[in-house]
Amino acid sequence: MSNKISSLGALCAVVGLTGITLTFLGCASSPVRAQDTPTVRLARVPDGGLQPEIVVSGQTTHLLYFKGNPKNGDLFYTRSTDGGTNWQKAIRVNSVANSALAMGTIRGGQLAIGREGRVFVVWNGSDVAPKSAAAPASERKYGAAPLLFARLNDAGDAFEPERNLITKNWNLDGGADVAADEDGRVYVAWHAQDKIGGDETTRRVFLATSTDDGTTFTPETPVWDKPTGACGCCAVRLRAEKGGKVALLYRSATDMVHRDTYMLQSSDGGHSFAGQKIAEWNIAMCPMSSFSFAPHKGGLMAAWENEARVYFSPLNTTGMATKVQAAPQQGANAKYPTLASNGNSQTLLLWTQNTSWGNGGDAQWELFDAQMRPLAGTDGQRANVPAWSFATAFTRSDGGFTVLY
Repeated sequence: MSNKISSLGALCAVVGLTGITLTFLGCASSPVRAQDTPTVRLARVPDGGLQPEIVVSGQTTHLLYFKGNPKNGDLFYTRSTDGGTNWQKAIRVNSVANSALAMGTIRGGQLAIGREGRVFVVWNGSDVAPKSAAAPASERKYGAAPLLFARLNDAGDAFEPERNLITKNWNLDGGADVAADEDGRVYVAWHAQDKIGGDETTRRVFLATSTDDGTTFTPETPVWDKPTGACGCCAVRLRAEKGGKVALLYRSATDMVHRDTYMLQSSDGGHSFAGQKIAEWNIAMCPMSSFSFAPHKGGLMAAWENEARVYFSPLNTTGMATKVQAAPQQGANAKYPTLASNGNSQTLLLWTQNTSWGNGGDAQWELFDAQMRPLAGTDGQRANVPAWSFATAFTRSDGGFTVLY
Protein backbone atom coordinates (compact mmCIF):
# COMPACT_ATOMS: atom_id res chain seq x y z
CA MET A 1 0.00 0.00 0.00
CA SER A 2 2.85 2.39 0.77
CA ASN A 3 3.98 2.44 -2.86
CA LYS A 4 0.46 3.42 -3.95
CA ILE A 5 0.33 6.30 -1.48
CA SER A 6 3.68 7.67 -2.55
CA SER A 7 2.71 7.40 -6.21
CA LEU A 8 -0.28 9.60 -5.45
CA GLY A 9 1.80 12.18 -3.64
CA ALA A 10 1.45 14.67 -6.45
CA LEU A 11 -2.31 14.35 -6.18
CA CYS A 12 -2.55 15.17 -2.46
CA ALA A 13 -5.14 17.89 -2.67
CA VAL A 14 -8.73 18.61 -1.93
CA VAL A 15 -10.77 19.20 -5.07
CA GLY A 16 -14.32 20.53 -5.55
CA LEU A 17 -16.78 18.10 -7.09
CA THR A 18 -20.30 19.59 -7.35
CA GLY A 19 -19.80 21.19 -3.97
CA ILE A 20 -18.53 17.99 -2.35
CA THR A 21 -15.13 17.51 -0.78
CA LEU A 22 -13.11 14.91 -2.66
CA THR A 23 -10.01 13.46 -1.04
CA PHE A 24 -7.52 11.30 -2.88
CA LEU A 25 -6.72 8.27 -0.75
CA GLY A 26 -3.35 8.41 0.91
CA CYS A 27 -3.54 12.15 1.39
CA ALA A 28 -6.02 12.55 4.23
CA SER A 29 -4.93 9.64 6.40
CA SER A 30 -2.39 6.86 6.61
CA PRO A 31 -3.37 3.21 6.25
CA VAL A 32 -4.42 1.53 9.48
CA ARG A 33 -4.20 -2.06 10.61
CA ALA A 34 -7.24 -3.43 12.41
CA GLN A 35 -6.95 -6.48 14.63
CA ASP A 36 -9.97 -7.99 12.91
CA THR A 37 -8.84 -7.31 9.34
CA PRO A 38 -10.94 -9.63 7.15
CA THR A 39 -9.42 -12.01 4.67
CA VAL A 40 -9.85 -11.67 0.91
CA ARG A 41 -10.05 -14.83 -1.18
CA LEU A 42 -9.72 -15.02 -4.96
CA ALA A 43 -11.71 -17.46 -7.12
CA ARG A 44 -12.60 -18.04 -10.76
CA VAL A 45 -16.21 -18.05 -11.94
CA PRO A 46 -17.44 -21.67 -12.18
CA ASP A 47 -17.34 -23.32 -15.61
CA GLY A 48 -15.11 -20.54 -16.97
CA GLY A 49 -18.04 -18.11 -16.99
CA LEU A 50 -18.00 -14.37 -17.67
CA GLN A 51 -19.64 -11.31 -16.12
CA PRO A 52 -20.40 -12.68 -12.64
CA GLU A 53 -23.27 -11.14 -10.69
CA ILE A 54 -23.61 -12.07 -7.00
CA VAL A 55 -26.34 -11.62 -4.39
CA VAL A 56 -25.96 -12.97 -0.84
CA SER A 57 -29.27 -13.77 0.88
CA GLY A 58 -29.04 -15.30 4.33
CA GLN A 59 -26.66 -18.27 4.15
CA THR A 60 -27.00 -18.62 0.38
CA THR A 61 -24.73 -17.03 -2.22
CA HIS A 62 -26.51 -16.65 -5.57
CA LEU A 63 -24.47 -16.38 -8.77
CA LEU A 64 -25.38 -15.48 -12.36
CA TYR A 65 -22.83 -15.75 -15.18
CA PHE A 66 -22.54 -15.78 -18.99
CA LYS A 67 -21.13 -18.45 -21.31
CA GLY A 68 -20.74 -18.74 -25.06
CA ASN A 69 -20.22 -16.37 -27.96
CA PRO A 70 -20.11 -12.80 -26.56
CA LYS A 71 -22.52 -11.70 -29.32
CA ASN A 72 -25.11 -14.35 -28.49
CA GLY A 73 -24.65 -16.76 -25.60
CA ASP A 74 -26.42 -18.06 -22.52
CA LEU A 75 -26.92 -17.12 -18.88
CA PHE A 76 -26.52 -19.63 -16.05
CA TYR A 77 -27.59 -19.50 -12.41
CA THR A 78 -26.10 -21.41 -9.50
CA ARG A 79 -25.96 -21.11 -5.72
CA SER A 80 -23.63 -21.96 -2.85
CA THR A 81 -24.40 -22.58 0.82
CA ASP A 82 -20.78 -22.62 1.99
CA GLY A 83 -19.58 -19.16 0.98
CA GLY A 84 -18.62 -20.07 -2.56
CA THR A 85 -16.43 -23.08 -1.79
CA ASN A 86 -18.83 -25.37 -3.66
CA TRP A 87 -21.47 -24.46 -6.24
CA GLN A 88 -24.56 -26.43 -7.18
CA LYS A 89 -25.15 -27.62 -10.74
CA ALA A 90 -25.92 -24.56 -12.83
CA ILE A 91 -29.31 -23.95 -14.47
CA ARG A 92 -29.62 -22.18 -17.81
CA VAL A 93 -31.74 -19.04 -17.41
CA ASN A 94 -32.74 -18.21 -20.99
CA SER A 95 -35.18 -20.61 -22.66
CA VAL A 96 -34.27 -19.27 -26.13
CA ALA A 97 -30.74 -20.51 -26.72
CA ASN A 98 -28.05 -17.88 -27.35
CA SER A 99 -30.42 -14.99 -26.59
CA ALA A 100 -28.09 -13.26 -24.10
CA LEU A 101 -25.40 -10.69 -24.83
CA ALA A 102 -21.97 -10.09 -23.30
CA MET A 103 -20.22 -7.90 -25.87
CA GLY A 104 -19.80 -4.39 -24.53
CA THR A 105 -19.32 -5.80 -21.01
CA ILE A 106 -22.15 -3.88 -19.29
CA ARG A 107 -25.11 -5.24 -21.29
CA GLY A 108 -25.15 -8.62 -19.56
CA GLY A 109 -27.49 -10.26 -17.09
CA GLN A 110 -28.49 -8.84 -13.71
CA LEU A 111 -29.68 -10.74 -10.65
CA ALA A 112 -32.00 -10.07 -7.70
CA ILE A 113 -33.42 -12.17 -4.85
CA GLY A 114 -36.91 -11.46 -3.56
CA ARG A 115 -39.45 -12.81 -1.12
CA GLU A 116 -38.83 -16.37 0.07
CA GLY A 117 -35.66 -16.56 -2.00
CA ARG A 118 -37.30 -16.15 -5.42
CA VAL A 119 -34.64 -15.49 -8.09
CA PHE A 120 -35.11 -12.84 -10.80
CA VAL A 121 -32.90 -12.16 -13.83
CA VAL A 122 -32.99 -9.48 -16.55
CA TRP A 123 -30.79 -9.12 -19.61
CA ASN A 124 -30.46 -7.34 -22.95
CA GLY A 125 -31.58 -9.69 -25.71
CA SER A 126 -29.03 -10.62 -28.36
CA ASP A 127 -29.66 -10.60 -32.12
CA VAL A 128 -30.99 -14.15 -31.71
CA ALA A 129 -33.75 -13.06 -29.32
CA PRO A 130 -37.21 -12.20 -30.72
CA LYS A 131 -37.45 -8.51 -31.65
CA SER A 132 -39.39 -6.10 -29.47
CA ALA A 133 -42.73 -5.17 -31.03
CA ALA A 134 -42.64 -1.74 -29.37
CA ALA A 135 -40.06 -0.33 -31.78
CA PRO A 136 -41.52 1.72 -34.66
CA ALA A 137 -40.84 0.45 -38.17
CA SER A 138 -38.14 3.07 -38.76
CA GLU A 139 -36.23 1.88 -35.68
CA ARG A 140 -36.63 -1.88 -35.95
CA LYS A 141 -33.36 -2.62 -37.76
CA TYR A 142 -31.18 -1.52 -34.84
CA GLY A 143 -33.54 -0.44 -32.08
CA ALA A 144 -35.77 -3.47 -31.45
CA ALA A 145 -33.67 -5.39 -28.92
CA PRO A 146 -35.87 -6.76 -26.12
CA LEU A 147 -35.29 -6.45 -22.38
CA LEU A 148 -35.85 -9.98 -21.14
CA PHE A 149 -37.00 -11.03 -17.67
CA ALA A 150 -37.19 -14.52 -16.18
CA ARG A 151 -37.81 -15.83 -12.69
CA LEU A 152 -37.07 -19.14 -11.01
CA ASN A 153 -40.09 -21.45 -10.86
CA ASP A 154 -41.85 -22.54 -7.66
CA ALA A 155 -39.88 -25.79 -7.52
CA GLY A 156 -36.58 -23.91 -7.78
CA ASP A 157 -35.23 -26.23 -10.47
CA ALA A 158 -35.77 -24.22 -13.68
CA PHE A 159 -36.54 -20.75 -14.95
CA GLU A 160 -39.88 -19.79 -16.39
CA PRO A 161 -39.82 -18.67 -20.05
CA GLU A 162 -38.48 -15.15 -20.41
CA ARG A 163 -40.69 -12.15 -21.15
CA ASN A 164 -39.90 -8.88 -22.87
CA LEU A 165 -40.71 -6.02 -20.47
CA ILE A 166 -40.49 -3.25 -23.08
CA THR A 167 -44.00 -2.20 -24.08
CA LYS A 168 -43.65 1.32 -25.52
CA ASN A 169 -40.01 2.39 -26.04
CA TRP A 170 -37.04 1.22 -28.08
CA ASN A 171 -33.31 1.48 -28.74
CA LEU A 172 -32.27 -0.44 -25.64
CA ASP A 173 -28.51 -0.08 -25.24
CA GLY A 174 -26.70 0.12 -21.89
CA GLY A 175 -27.27 -2.39 -19.13
CA ALA A 176 -30.57 -2.65 -17.26
CA ASP A 177 -30.97 -3.74 -13.63
CA VAL A 178 -33.41 -5.60 -11.39
CA ALA A 179 -34.06 -5.28 -7.65
CA ALA A 180 -36.53 -6.93 -5.28
CA ASP A 181 -37.63 -6.67 -1.66
CA GLU A 182 -39.16 -8.91 0.98
CA ASP A 183 -42.67 -7.55 0.35
CA GLY A 184 -43.01 -9.15 -3.10
CA ARG A 185 -42.06 -6.03 -5.07
CA VAL A 186 -39.78 -6.41 -8.10
CA TYR A 187 -38.34 -3.43 -9.98
CA VAL A 188 -36.69 -3.39 -13.41
CA ALA A 189 -35.00 -0.24 -14.72
CA TRP A 190 -33.46 0.59 -18.07
CA HIS A 191 -33.00 3.60 -20.34
CA ALA A 192 -34.33 3.86 -23.86
CA GLN A 193 -35.83 6.19 -26.45
CA ASP A 194 -39.47 7.17 -26.84
CA LYS A 195 -39.00 9.89 -29.46
CA ILE A 196 -38.43 9.06 -33.13
CA GLY A 197 -35.24 10.70 -34.31
CA GLY A 198 -34.07 11.40 -30.77
CA ASP A 199 -30.52 11.14 -29.48
CA GLU A 200 -28.95 10.58 -26.06
CA THR A 201 -30.30 13.90 -24.82
CA THR A 202 -33.87 12.62 -25.20
CA ARG A 203 -33.28 9.16 -23.75
CA ARG A 204 -35.00 8.52 -20.43
CA VAL A 205 -34.72 6.03 -17.60
CA PHE A 206 -37.80 3.82 -17.31
CA LEU A 207 -39.10 1.58 -14.52
CA ALA A 208 -41.45 -1.39 -14.63
CA THR A 209 -42.74 -2.67 -11.29
CA SER A 210 -44.36 -5.81 -9.92
CA THR A 211 -46.14 -6.28 -6.60
CA ASP A 212 -46.73 -10.02 -7.03
CA ASP A 213 -43.19 -11.45 -7.07
CA GLY A 214 -42.68 -10.84 -10.78
CA THR A 215 -45.87 -12.58 -11.95
CA THR A 216 -47.05 -9.38 -13.64
CA PHE A 217 -45.48 -5.96 -14.30
CA THR A 218 -46.85 -2.50 -14.90
CA PRO A 219 -45.99 -0.90 -18.25
CA GLU A 220 -42.77 1.07 -17.96
CA THR A 221 -42.91 4.72 -16.93
CA PRO A 222 -40.18 7.41 -16.83
CA VAL A 223 -38.65 7.67 -13.39
CA TRP A 224 -38.00 11.41 -13.47
CA ASP A 225 -39.15 14.48 -15.39
CA LYS A 226 -35.79 16.30 -15.32
CA PRO A 227 -34.47 16.50 -18.95
CA THR A 228 -31.02 15.07 -18.29
CA GLY A 229 -30.94 12.53 -21.11
CA ALA A 230 -29.24 9.19 -20.46
CA CYS A 231 -25.78 8.01 -21.51
CA GLY A 232 -26.60 5.46 -24.19
CA CYS A 233 -24.19 2.62 -23.45
CA CYS A 234 -23.90 3.13 -19.68
CA ALA A 235 -25.58 0.96 -17.06
CA VAL A 236 -28.11 1.80 -14.38
CA ARG A 237 -28.03 0.40 -10.83
CA LEU A 238 -31.02 -0.35 -8.60
CA ARG A 239 -31.41 -1.19 -4.92
CA ALA A 240 -34.67 -2.01 -3.12
CA GLU A 241 -35.54 -2.28 0.58
CA LYS A 242 -38.64 -3.10 2.59
CA GLY A 243 -41.35 -0.50 2.73
CA GLY A 244 -41.11 0.52 -0.92
CA LYS A 245 -37.72 2.23 -0.72
CA VAL A 246 -35.83 2.28 -4.03
CA ALA A 247 -32.46 3.81 -4.97
CA LEU A 248 -31.25 4.26 -8.55
CA LEU A 249 -27.99 5.46 -10.12
CA TYR A 250 -27.63 6.45 -13.77
CA ARG A 251 -25.46 8.61 -16.03
CA SER A 252 -26.92 11.59 -17.90
CA ALA A 253 -26.18 12.90 -21.39
CA THR A 254 -27.29 16.53 -21.11
CA ASP A 255 -26.25 18.50 -24.22
CA MET A 256 -24.39 15.30 -25.27
CA VAL A 257 -21.40 16.24 -23.06
CA HIS A 258 -22.59 16.33 -19.43
CA ARG A 259 -22.13 12.67 -18.46
CA ASP A 260 -22.99 13.23 -14.83
CA THR A 261 -23.95 10.67 -12.19
CA TYR A 262 -27.42 11.08 -10.70
CA MET A 263 -28.81 9.45 -7.59
CA LEU A 264 -32.60 9.00 -7.45
CA GLN A 265 -34.67 7.81 -4.48
CA SER A 266 -38.26 6.69 -4.03
CA SER A 267 -40.12 5.94 -0.81
CA ASP A 268 -43.41 4.91 -2.41
CA GLY A 269 -42.54 1.77 -4.33
CA GLY A 270 -41.14 3.55 -7.37
CA HIS A 271 -44.22 5.68 -8.09
CA SER A 272 -42.22 8.89 -7.69
CA PHE A 273 -38.53 9.76 -7.38
CA ALA A 274 -36.50 12.68 -6.07
CA GLY A 275 -32.96 13.07 -7.31
CA GLN A 276 -29.77 15.03 -7.45
CA LYS A 277 -26.41 15.09 -9.19
CA ILE A 278 -23.62 13.52 -7.17
CA ALA A 279 -20.72 13.74 -9.64
CA GLU A 280 -19.92 15.67 -12.82
CA TRP A 281 -18.08 14.46 -15.91
CA ASN A 282 -17.93 16.44 -19.15
CA ILE A 283 -17.01 14.21 -22.06
CA ALA A 284 -18.38 14.10 -25.60
CA MET A 285 -18.59 10.31 -25.78
CA CYS A 286 -20.22 7.39 -24.01
CA PRO A 287 -17.80 5.88 -21.43
CA MET A 288 -19.72 2.56 -21.08
CA SER A 289 -19.66 2.84 -17.29
CA SER A 290 -21.39 1.09 -14.40
CA PHE A 291 -22.23 1.67 -10.72
CA SER A 292 -22.42 -0.19 -7.41
CA PHE A 293 -24.31 0.06 -4.11
CA ALA A 294 -23.50 -1.42 -0.69
CA PRO A 295 -24.94 -0.91 2.82
CA HIS A 296 -22.90 1.35 5.09
CA LYS A 297 -23.68 2.22 8.75
CA GLY A 298 -27.42 1.88 8.31
CA GLY A 299 -27.41 3.75 5.02
CA LEU A 300 -25.88 3.33 1.58
CA MET A 301 -22.52 3.69 -0.11
CA ALA A 302 -22.16 4.15 -3.87
CA ALA A 303 -19.31 3.75 -6.36
CA TRP A 304 -18.98 5.12 -9.89
CA GLU A 305 -16.47 5.92 -12.63
CA ASN A 306 -15.31 9.43 -13.59
CA GLU A 307 -12.51 10.38 -15.98
CA ALA A 308 -11.06 6.85 -16.03
CA ARG A 309 -10.95 6.67 -12.22
CA VAL A 310 -13.22 4.94 -9.74
CA TYR A 311 -14.78 6.91 -6.86
CA PHE A 312 -16.89 5.92 -3.88
CA SER A 313 -18.70 7.63 -1.04
CA PRO A 314 -21.32 7.16 1.68
CA LEU A 315 -24.68 8.72 0.83
CA ASN A 316 -26.74 10.75 3.28
CA THR A 317 -30.52 10.46 3.64
CA THR A 318 -31.11 12.78 0.68
CA GLY A 319 -28.77 10.77 -1.55
CA MET A 320 -25.89 13.24 -1.47
CA ALA A 321 -22.36 11.83 -1.59
CA THR A 322 -20.75 13.03 1.64
CA LYS A 323 -17.13 11.84 1.51
CA VAL A 324 -16.06 11.19 -2.08
CA GLN A 325 -12.74 9.37 -2.43
CA ALA A 326 -10.80 8.03 -5.38
CA ALA A 327 -9.60 4.46 -5.54
CA PRO A 328 -5.80 4.13 -5.28
CA GLN A 329 -5.34 2.64 -8.74
CA GLN A 330 -1.97 1.94 -10.30
CA GLY A 331 -3.08 1.22 -13.86
CA ALA A 332 -5.09 3.12 -16.44
CA ASN A 333 -8.76 3.29 -17.39
CA ALA A 334 -10.37 2.10 -14.16
CA LYS A 335 -13.92 0.79 -14.65
CA TYR A 336 -16.69 -1.48 -13.30
CA PRO A 337 -16.57 -0.70 -9.56
CA THR A 338 -18.01 -3.20 -7.07
CA LEU A 339 -18.62 -2.61 -3.36
CA ALA A 340 -19.07 -5.24 -0.65
CA SER A 341 -19.40 -4.58 3.09
CA ASN A 342 -19.53 -6.68 6.25
CA GLY A 343 -21.16 -6.33 9.66
CA ASN A 344 -18.24 -4.22 10.94
CA SER A 345 -18.84 -1.60 8.23
CA GLN A 346 -15.59 -2.64 6.58
CA THR A 347 -15.78 -2.21 2.82
CA LEU A 348 -14.04 -3.91 -0.05
CA LEU A 349 -13.75 -1.73 -3.17
CA LEU A 350 -13.04 -3.70 -6.34
CA TRP A 351 -12.55 -2.44 -9.88
CA THR A 352 -11.03 -3.39 -13.24
CA GLN A 353 -8.23 -1.39 -14.81
CA ASN A 354 -6.17 -1.44 -18.01
CA THR A 355 -9.31 -2.55 -19.79
CA SER A 356 -10.43 -1.74 -23.33
CA TRP A 357 -12.76 -3.05 -26.04
CA GLY A 358 -12.27 -6.83 -26.14
CA ASN A 359 -9.65 -6.73 -23.36
CA GLY A 360 -10.65 -7.67 -19.81
CA GLY A 361 -7.78 -5.89 -18.05
CA ASP A 362 -6.79 -6.49 -14.42
CA ALA A 363 -8.84 -6.67 -11.24
CA GLN A 364 -7.65 -4.57 -8.29
CA TRP A 365 -9.09 -4.22 -4.79
CA GLU A 366 -8.56 -2.47 -1.47
CA LEU A 367 -10.14 -2.83 1.99
CA PHE A 368 -11.32 0.13 4.11
CA ASP A 369 -12.40 0.40 7.72
CA ALA A 370 -15.66 1.91 8.98
CA GLN A 371 -14.15 5.42 8.71
CA MET A 372 -13.16 4.71 5.07
CA ARG A 373 -9.46 4.52 5.90
CA PRO A 374 -7.45 2.00 3.84
CA LEU A 375 -6.39 -1.08 5.82
CA ALA A 376 -2.66 -1.61 5.43
CA GLY A 377 -1.59 -4.64 3.43
CA THR A 378 -5.05 -5.48 2.11
CA ASP A 379 -4.66 -4.35 -1.49
CA GLY A 380 -4.55 -6.99 -4.20
CA GLN A 381 -4.55 -7.52 -7.93
CA ARG A 382 -5.40 -10.28 -10.39
CA ALA A 383 -4.13 -9.84 -13.94
CA ASN A 384 -5.83 -11.02 -17.11
CA VAL A 385 -9.53 -10.82 -16.39
CA PRO A 386 -11.20 -12.54 -19.38
CA ALA A 387 -12.29 -10.37 -22.30
CA TRP A 388 -15.80 -8.88 -21.99
CA SER A 389 -15.80 -9.65 -18.29
CA PHE A 390 -15.03 -8.06 -14.94
CA ALA A 391 -14.59 -9.09 -11.31
CA THR A 392 -17.19 -8.96 -8.57
CA ALA A 393 -17.03 -9.45 -4.81
CA PHE A 394 -19.24 -10.73 -2.01
CA THR A 395 -19.15 -10.94 1.78
CA ARG A 396 -18.84 -14.34 3.45
CA SER A 397 -20.48 -15.33 6.73
CA ASP A 398 -17.12 -15.02 8.53
CA GLY A 399 -16.94 -11.31 7.59
CA GLY A 400 -14.30 -11.87 4.94
CA PHE A 401 -14.63 -11.23 1.24
CA THR A 402 -14.31 -13.26 -1.94
CA VAL A 403 -13.30 -11.74 -5.27
CA LEU A 404 -14.76 -13.69 -8.19
CA TYR A 405 -13.39 -13.07 -11.69
